Amino acid sequence: MIRQILDYLHQGNDFSNKAIQRSLGISEFMAENYKNQLIKGGYINKVDDTACETKKCSSKLCGGCSSSDIGLIHWELTDKGKKALLAR
Repeated sequence: MIRQILDYLHQGNDFSNKAIQRSLGISEFMAENYKNQLIKGGYINKVDDTACETKKCSSKLCGGCSSSDIGLIHWELTDKGKKALLAR
């Protein structure tokens, strides 16, 4: 499931817990747990939204976005996350 979530982010999808839940058929609680594991493991990072460029998102160089009460949270795969995807 971890690899599926990394791939989902890499594809540039909405990375909110709700979107992951709908796409992968897991609970929002599980989606949040997996995201936390990926953060702690060094596979994904939150990106300062002031640093995000629309050009990056359209070319899928960053991962995806998720909405929050304060706006958008942008996510990216770290080098470790990218290597994990290549190791398929």
